[in-house]
Amino acid sequence: MCLRDMAGYILSDKWYADRKSNTADESRRIIEVAASLLLAEIREQNYSTDVYPAADSMHDLNLLTEWMPPLLLLLMQRLVSNQVQQLSLGNAFVQAARPRSTISPVLFGVGVTMEHTFGSKWLVNELSRLGFSVSYDEVVRFKQSVLQDEVSSQSSLSSYPGAFTQWVADNVDHNSCTIDGRGSFHGMGIIAVSTKTGITRLRH
Repeated sequence: MCLRDMAGYILSDKWYADRKSNTADESRRIIEVAASLLLAEIREQNYSTDVYPAADSMHDLNLLTEWMPPLLLLLMQRLVSNQVQQLSLGNAFVQAARPRSTISPVLFGVGVTMEHTFGSKWLVNELSRLGFSVSYDEVVRFKQSVLQDEVSSQSSLSSYPGAFTQWVADNVDHNSCTIDGRGSFHGMGIIAVSTKTGITRLRH
């Protein structure tokens, strides 16, 4: 039994003492709450997978900053001093949190560049496994969509109006039988052979 003020003092002192002794638990709770806020904001961002990121969105720091969720960008700015690394790591976080509903501009650019430079499926998939690139399958889908878009855009330009057109393709291999597979070249060329419109007519 004691006075009300004394009871309040004892309970308050006990609460502060427990708080000091459980600093690690309090820190862990704060991190968990912050992670939940970041994940919720990432999931609420409106990202489109209908089109692939443009080249400008991979190199323009202002566009990359706008693409980042604000809270995640704030966290990266507090943890990392270099702006490029802030945006790159932030892109990796978003891609990891939403692997099927977003295409990170930085990771997409890394995957396409590595495949174009080295032509290695293993390298792109390994970078993707580590969270630094999109998958090799995504790179292949991008290349197929680019080819399809180019063909459709060419067909709509009436380059061969009413004319018979034949596509001819052939491949070339140079130094393909090497022990280590290096120094070899594999290429393919495609041309379109078309008759002139209005020149040849059938008469009965």
